[in-house]
Amino acid sequence: MAAGGLHLGRTAISKLRLSLAASAVGLVLVAPAASAPATPVPVGPPDGIEVTFLPTVAWNPVSGADHYIVEFGADPSFNPALFTISTKNTRAVPDKTVPNGTYYWRVQAFDSGGMGSPWSPPMAVEKNWAGNTSLSQPADGATISYPADPLVLRWTAVQGAAKYRVAIASDPSLGSLVGDGDPIEVQAVNLAPNLLLPANTYYWAVTPLDAQGNPGERSPVRSFTWEWPSTTTPDVNDLVPATEHYDPQFTWDAIPGAAHYDVEVNSSSDFATGSKVCCTDQTIATTLTPLEVFANNTYYWRVRAIDKAGNAGVWNEGPSFVKTFDNYPDLSELSIKNLHMRDAADPGTDLDAAAGYQTDDPILTWDPVPGAASYEVDVVPVVTGSCDWTASTFDRWTVKTATNSWTPLASGLLATPPYPPPAGMTASKDINALVPGESYCARVRARSGRVSLSTVIWGDHTYLDDGTGSSFTFQDFPAGGSCSPSCNANYLGSDDYTLPARGETTGENPLFTWNPIAGKQSYWVIVAKDPSFTTIVDYAITRIPAYAVRTASAPRTYPDETTLYYWVVLPATGTNGSGAPGNPALGAYANFQKQTTPPDLLAPAEGSSFPTQPTFQWTSVLGARRYHLQVAYEPTFGAPVDDIRTSSTSYTALKTYNSATTIYWRVQPEDENNIGLTWSATGTFQVALPAPTIDPSGLGTSDNLPVVFWSAVPGAVDYELQVQDADGDHNEFTGFPSHAASWEKMTGAGILTLRVRAHFPKSNSTQTTAGPWSDPEDFIHTMHEPQNASEEVAQNRLALSWDAKTGMKQYRVQISARQDFSPYIESKNTDNPSFAPTLSSLTYKNGGTMYWRVAAIDADSNLGDFTGIRSFDFPGVTTPTATLSKFKLTSAGYLVKGRSRYITIYVKNLSTLAAVSGATVRASGAGVLSTKVTGAAGSVRFYLKPTKLGTVTFRVSKSGFTTAFLYRKVRAG
Repeated sequence: MAAGGLHLGRTAISKLRLSLAASAVGLVLVAPAASAPATPVPVGPPDGIEVTFLPTVAWNPVSGADHYIVEFGADPSFNPALFTISTKNTRAVPDKTVPNGTYYWRVQAFDSGGMGSPWSPPMAVEKNWAGNTSLSQPADGATISYPADPLVLRWTAVQGAAKYRVAIASDPSLGSLVGDGDPIEVQAVNLAPNLLLPANTYYWAVTPLDAQGNPGERSPVRSFTWEWPSTTTPDVNDLVPATEHYDPQFTWDAIPGAAHYDVEVNSSSDFATGSKVCCTDQTIATTLTPLEVFANNTYYWRVRAIDKAGNAGVWNEGPSFVKTFDNYPDLSELSIKNLHMRDAADPGTDLDAAAGYQTDDPILTWDPVPGAASYEVDVVPVVTGSCDWTASTFDRWTVKTATNSWTPLASGLLATPPYPPPAGMTASKDINALVPGESYCARVRARSGRVSLSTVIWGDHTYLDDGTGSSFTFQDFPAGGSCSPSCNANYLGSDDYTLPARGETTGENPLFTWNPIAGKQSYWVIVAKDPSFTTIVDYAITRIPAYAVRTASAPRTYPDETTLYYWVVLPATGTNGSGAPGNPALGAYANFQKQTTPPDLLAPAEGSSFPTQPTFQWTSVLGARRYHLQVAYEPTFGAPVDDIRTSSTSYTALKTYNSATTIYWRVQPEDENNIGLTWSATGTFQVALPAPTIDPSGLGTSDNLPVVFWSAVPGAVDYELQVQDADGDHNEFTGFPSHAASWEKMTGAGILTLRVRAHFPKSNSTQTTAGPWSDPEDFIHTMHEPQNASEEVAQNRLALSWDAKTGMKQYRVQISARQDFSPYIESKNTDNPSFAPTLSSLTYKNGGTMYWRVAAIDADSNLGDFTGIRSFDFPGVTTPTATLSKFKLTSAGYLVKGRSRYITIYVKNLSTLAAVSGATVRASGAGVLSTKVTGAAGSVRFYLKPTKLGTVTFRVSKSGFTTAFLYRKVRAG
């Protein structure tokens, strides 16, 4: 059996059209010879009667009649006839259905010699199929609340309807059909259309169609209102407890039926065009954390649901929020905590009892700011007692650093570095230099972490004041002392390296300090990944014994390494770096390990399970510009299903992950230069997508096609129904937007096993992820026998009838002289619920006990149950010996040697002069050979070019006629 044709929008179903004219045969009315049979007398049905189907017509037998010709036409002149039946029966009925209207029939008797009677007077029948169906569900004017209420349309069955045409439109005249603009044709008396409609009032009606697609009367039009409740309660949370860092997370309650959500974050309370700052991605979850940070401002936001067809729900506004980053304009709190001066020790030592802070080793330092990836440090001179924040570039330091310390670098024209730097790298230096005895002001502000935002987001400046209005006074470059006893000449000894401690592990870019050496005016600092200093990552020059990692104006950062970094200081006698030794290996180099403390994974909990996509959350990492999240189905992360970079400490998946499999995830912070730092531990979780449950109450056993219902699944955007036949064949039907499905057609009989599963949004596209199948439920489709079979039997009379079955296309009638129906006398298919055999089989001649049965046939030619075997005693058929009819042949046109000419052959019945269709005409001789068949007018037209003189012979033949010949001479050209 075929269980195809679940309503999936516009499943392709062939639309049959009856070409009535194709079966017409025109007969020419002629006056009968004196020996012709008498005109038959119709006995039923009454003239002008209204009928549901073309009826079995009847007439009295005519003495001497061998057979009868019955014509059915759409006009009383039978021009042309729609059906022509030659029969020995005195009962006849066409085997095709016709559209509603007035039809006429007549009958003519013929004797065995082919002599015909006049036609009987035309009799009219008013074919009016069928009374319209009654719409039963939903009630007129009902409200359908998607997706809680599946849209299910139901109506009453119409006898003889093979299928139904359902029109759903947005206007009461049904002119604007929804979907693809075509009505939906179904075999069932119900329809659960896979439509997602905008909120509106809709109108629908049903028209029955017979086996040939002829429509019956349309039902009255009903309406329903489609609504989608799409309100929710939005909220916004700050994921990071630190006051310096605002990390927004938007949440809302799920809206059933939503395929995804639009979130709009706007700097304007009226959501004015052009003020939107987020978000371009649509989310399938009920949580969203923006990938990029927002500028400091007050924001307004809203969310709305979008269904799978793209219909939008209402906007739901959430609470406004103020996004700040390290901002305290009212000075209630310092934006940079613990900003202070240090030197070799922390805190630093004031070298003079005078007011202010005097130092020869100025190091500015502060605590890291949560959410900051880098900092801007301004150091300017004090001019006439005040800080000169407008000083020129050559008189100030305005530098970016990813280290929470600042030190001045050497400046001016440098000597050639004593040890060759790698290609593309130059030693870091400053433009300006410290001036001994001068006072300086300093301020620091933090720069926010971000993904790729080009607009800088700054915190507030914090100013360092030593009590005099300045930050420090630089006395002079340190004089220094002898190198430690382990030093080689002109190098530092191992004890001269102070920070970071040898072998120390640091989570941030380090502050390097060492003992100043007497007679040394500057210091080259080299950092490498190997003790041979072949892989150099940093090269700088400074005049004080300290170096906070940076270039002249940009941050420099070191990747995390599982092995050690090596650093060496090459002291120089010249202020420009001249006079320095050139072999780092002799400098008692120090080492350290750079390992950032990775984020802790907060959610999802290890080994947990989720019915939909999870929200990932982790702890923030100081100095992280952004975070790299990977999600994979295998622990090596070779082919991650999510590979995301975000400035937030949370991320909600924009896709649904595979169900019932272990899923792995990890997070890596990235620094100011987008260098990946240490990965977190690997977490695992599973997604256990829920399965629906089929409602078995509407199934069972039936000829009728059910609506299949199942439980709604939260988060599902549509459903897939699997139908498996008893032989193992199965089909999947997808795209059901609500928790109900119906068949456009179901053919054949048998046990159908049904399973259903939900589809969840795979991303914000149309792709989906399938959940698990439900437990199976069975439906047994039957094709029971037609009811109320009966027969009308007499000499030369046999008519069979039964009740029409809805949803069936045809009927098969079998008649036999044996109860096992082997062999058949008749096995005919008919559209109508009646049959009158032509009684042409010789088995009917002598009559006797005969048997018959009838079964319905569906649209795919599957045969249903036969009725019980019925018997009747047939008196027989009086049939004289048949004689062959003769042709009358004429022609028009002539043939010429060497020229193409038209010639028409006319074929008529010699007795009746009626045109003979279907006769084979073969032209041969004089170099031509062609064969054609006469049409309804009884003629064929040849276009012939004889190649020689002679005769062309036209041979005419047809069953029931004596073969005849017509000869035509070929003229000379």
